[in-house]
Amino acid sequence: MPIGPHGDGIMHIDLDGSTLVGSTAIASTGGWQTWTTTSLGSVTLTPGEQVLTIHIDQGEFNINWLDFQLQ
Repeated sequence: MPIGPHGDGIMHIDLDGSTLVGSTAIASTGGWQTWTTTSLGSVTLTPGEQVLTIHIDQGEFNINWLDFQLQ
């Protein structure tokens, strides 16, 4: 995720509107097209349909892609 030269960012993900799944700080990369990879780590979900919501708590940054892996 690239973040502009204005400082660091913070994002978190909620599960079904309430449960915090993970939070991560995103360091400034110095430019909008300079990318870095950030991980929230492992999260255990119950079987069935899930609604995940990304919240940007601080900063301005681009999200290029999200990757979910079954373990």
